[in-house]
Amino acid sequence: MMTITRLRLRQTSRARLSSCITTEAVTAIQKYAAAYEKFNAAQLKYADVNKDGAVDINDATAVQKYIAGIIKSFD
Repeated sequence: MMTITRLRLRQTSRARLSSCITTEAVTAIQKYAAAYEKFNAAQLKYADVNKDGAVDINDATAVQKYIAGIIKSFD
């Protein structure tokens, strides 16, 4: 089971490993999905929260659900 707590945003709007998460993670994932951001291999690994092999709007939605307390982790 992977929790989303490993995803956080820097000031540069890039996802990275950390111990907290912010709404900027959603924005960064949305920008990546729209080809406005580039992620390195580690960022791609942790931004793909649903583990379907793609970083897309479904991952951003999952992050939003996590922030809202609707989900607590990913299986």
